[in-house]
Amino acid sequence: MHFYEANEFHVHRESFEERAYDNFRYNFKNIRQAHRLTLADMADILCLRSRSTLSELENGNHKKMLAMDSMMQLSKVFAVSLDWLFGYTSNPYCEPQIMDIEDALLDIYRRYDPLDYMELHDTENVEIWLPNAYLDYQTRKKTYSLPVRANICFLFHCMMLNELYDSLPSILRPERLEHARSEEEIAYFSNQKSMYESCIFNLVRGIEINDIYKYKRGSYFTDLEQSYRNEQLLTQLLQGKENAAAVFDITKEID
Repeated sequence: MHFYEANEFHVHRESFEERAYDNFRYNFKNIRQAHRLTLADMADILCLRSRSTLSELENGNHKKMLAMDSMMQLSKVFAVSLDWLFGYTSNPYCEPQIMDIEDALLDIYRRYDPLDYMELHDTENVEIWLPNAYLDYQTRKKTYSLPVRANICFLFHCMMLNELYDSLPSILRPERLEHARSEEEIAYFSNQKSMYESCIFNLVRGIEINDIYKYKRGSYFTDLEQSYRNEQLLTQLLQGKENAAAVFDITKEID
């Protein structure tokens, strides 16, 4: 390869990487605004301790990019493909990916029931919370569009993460583990720890259970009005069935 050919290749490669970076930060901002989130909210949801990285990303400062685990978390929470985030496809949603995310969320719901709906409602109303049309995969595909399913994944994820954060300290507090004397108590707490570790792994990539105690949650998870709005939107989408439309439309142009 001649020098000028190598130099031309370098310029094209740099241009390609710049376009991918610009597409990523544009789509990131589009996601945030479509979901009506602040940068602080996004930092909470992605389990980042600071919003400065996100601010630099959106502003294009120093070509700041998210770490790989944060990119994966962004893709998982909002159920969008990495190909779309980088501008390689115009379709943000991918059936196999959304199905995998749904499977992980439903696995937590079935094993743990973090929202305690079995205690708050009678058995009949539990099906209103997650109707059979959503629980059955084939029916879900026919009943809910991919954008609606992505919205449900986002809301469901945030509500379960909120509940896990609230319940972890009370159940797995170190002093409670220390005071477990009988074999039954030790086995119970060991089982609870394993269950929570599994739930945290499915919800938040790269966060260990001990880090939950150190992580300071922001206003998105401590705002009761926000939690209530999320629950109402989730119920609206789940019950809307064929008439349901996405409440967060990431395909619209940002201002």
